[in-house]
Amino acid sequence: MEDSHEDKVRINKNSIRMAGLESIRNFLKMSYEGVDFQLAGNGGFDCYDYLTIQSRVTDTCVFVMLVFILIFPKIIRSLTLPKEWEIAKFCQKPTAQRICGFRKFLLIALSIILGIELGYKISERSWIFLLNPCHVITILQIYLLSAEPGRMCTAVFRLHIHLLFGAFLAFVFPVLNTRVRHGEQMIYYLQHFMITLVVPPYLIHTGGAYRCEPLRDFNWVLLAVVVWFLYVFHFTSHEYVHIGEPQQHVMSCCLRSFCREKLSMVRNVPSDCAHPHLR
Repeated sequence: MEDSHEDKVRINKNSIRMAGLESIRNFLKMSYEGVDFQLAGNGGFDCYDYLTIQSRVTDTCVFVMLVFILIFPKIIRSLTLPKEWEIAKFCQKPTAQRICGFRKFLLIALSIILGIELGYKISERSWIFLLNPCHVITILQIYLLSAEPGRMCTAVFRLHIHLLFGAFLAFVFPVLNTRVRHGEQMIYYLQHFMITLVVPPYLIHTGGAYRCEPLRDFNWVLLAVVVWFLYVFHFTSHEYVHIGEPQQHVMSCCLRSFCREKLSMVRNVPSDCAHPHLR
């Protein structure tokens, strides 16, 4: 009888564990099952097979070892931040000390924009794209607009300033073929306009904790480059590659294939005969 009772308990535990794993699997599946792989640049088997497993592992190991053994420790030791009393001394304007006025408006506007983007992604069952660096920049700016002035706030501000080049390039050279629902393209432009041309200049004008490093100090630039490569080319790339989606369109074979096909149609030549630099 005791053995029978223990078997039932063991079976119940296994059933609960399997049910939990199934729930997690379904939850993660919802993050990408709405992605249309028929759209150019939106992923698929071509992107998954673009690099071999050996190439991915080699690139990852070499870069991570180079960063954490040689580059990262040296950068961390060289970073400079103002003292707490210096930050308090710089906080002369009311908006640098608390959330009020135009700062409150920017915080509300940016939160609404991110919320709309979140709604689009969840309704389309493609919220894996919330890992996009531009959404991460938006979250960082919401933190900066809502945080109390301090050294952490200054560190995040200086780091994010040097990560804005990606959002700026996305604003100047937008990829909109995957945004087909009403209002998606407008939100895209509004979000990138806010995070590149509105919020950063406002924070710099506010001063206080939002002060850039001296012009000759390139340590924050190097740290931003390291963080960018680790996040985009390793963390998100390895997450996206399992579902065949490209995170960085610049290196996406699918988007290059799409451009090659369009150029071939204009030239009226077969796709395989297109210019070798576009292959």
